[in-house]
Amino acid sequence: VACISLILIFASGQLLTPAGSSSQLRQLPAAAASAARSAACCTMPNLLEMRPLLKERKKAAADNKEHFVKRAQKSECAKSIDQVFQDAHRFPDVDRSAIEKLKTEMFEKVHESLGDEIEPEDLKRVLVARNQTFGKKTTIVLTVLTLGLFLCVRPRDDDMVLVL
Repeated sequence: VACISLILIFASGQLLTPAGSSSQLRQLPAAAASAARSAACCTMPNLLEMRPLLKERKKAAADNKEHFVKRAQKSECAKSIDQVFQDAHRFPDVDRSAIEKLKTEMFEKVHESLGDEIEPEDLKRVLVARNQTFGKKTTIVLTVLTLGLFLCVRPRDDDMVLVL
């Protein structure tokens, strides 16, 4: 339909530009104008139809992340983390649930940064370095006190992930 409308537009000797599209549509022959309108309507996505598709994609991405984390819990990397914290009596403030939470967060960060580029079973070592973040109130106060210079020199708030 779009090709036919372009052929009819060029055959009539008039070019459709975005700036004057409505006035130029009136100058086109009736068949070319209706073809151009139908082509424009077909290419515009209907947001109400897209909403269920977006929900399905988000659900599939969450399921994929959960599946990645479950598979990564059986990797050599997870075993090495367990070996580090094997002697829990050396770390009195760390319990088993905290270690599992740490491993889950690490593998989620790996999945966010790498996606499906690496198989979870192939993970040897993972290092997630977290930068200190500033709260909203602290950021506002420091920005006002330094007359906006804090926003220029503030460290990044994201995490760094190294995977071997």
